[in-house]
Amino acid sequence: MKTCNTDYEDLLAGIVGTLLGGGVVVLRPVPTYPDTIVYEASSGGRTVVFKAVEPEGRDADGIAAEAWTCERADKAGVPAPRVLEVDTSHSRFPSSFFVMEKAAGESLASLDLPDWELQTVLERLGAHVAALHEIAVGGFGPLSAAGRGRSDTWRAALLDDVPAALDYLARVGALTGAEIAGAQRAVDDGSPVLDECTDARLLHGDLGLLHVFADPATLRVTSLVEFGECAAGDPAYDFRDFDSAQLRPLLAGYGAPEEFAQRIPYYVLVQAISWAAKWHARGEQQVVEFLKDVIGASR
Repeated sequence: MKTCNTDYEDLLAGIVGTLLGGGVVVLRPVPTYPDTIVYEASSGGRTVVFKAVEPEGRDADGIAAEAWTCERADKAGVPAPRVLEVDTSHSRFPSSFFVMEKAAGESLASLDLPDWELQTVLERLGAHVAALHEIAVGGFGPLSAAGRGRSDTWRAALLDDVPAALDYLARVGALTGAEIAGAQRAVDDGSPVLDECTDARLLHGDLGLLHVFADPATLRVTSLVEFGECAAGDPAYDFRDFDSAQLRPLLAGYGAPEEFAQRIPYYVLVQAISWAAKWHARGEQQVVEFLKDVIGASR
């Protein structure tokens, strides 16, 4: 369930007011999943987005890593919100935060574009994602505050959490024994592809229609948003959340080789296992049904 912690609005208004030069600050809480606090804030005709780690959240480095990724993307010419301020000192707010410009355009998930228009946007998105993936990053997996993956190998980054996730899903009865066995078998069978990734690239980590903003008048991508799952690894990992019809123009714009798409279903499976355990524990039951579909498709 998406919520927003409203306990710190006075502090937040003071931070934004100082940054934007004073004046009345209008705050609009943005419901989000646990671990972060997100607001849109307006003052003097400007609107920004304030994002902070929930003081009791689980990823103290997440804000700094996300801000670092936005800045690197922007410098590489990838449309991304411009970061205006980052503060990890906890001196002005109980946790790390950053403030960035509000992205222009509208989310592709909310735009009802005709097929040919959507394909045009997706082709252009592919070119932007290719530019993002040109950025080499040290380490593998989720990024630290220093902009480096936290694992030594891509295999470790993706699979170290899988045994615990499957154990949890078995223990709570979310999956049957046969489903657990099928998932483990599919993970093991596809895992050699992980050893082929020895050159980590900067990943958005949660790319999908929801997190791509576009201008419906010009069909141009205006911004990639929500870099909270930023990581280092195989570029194919960033295409998990697109269906086959969307992937065709997206990968064409990206200029991906033919074998590139063959790795995507495996990444869908591995991510689905980890996320099913994470979000089921937080009361999101539908993630398990999605995982069951993925396991069935992997047979």
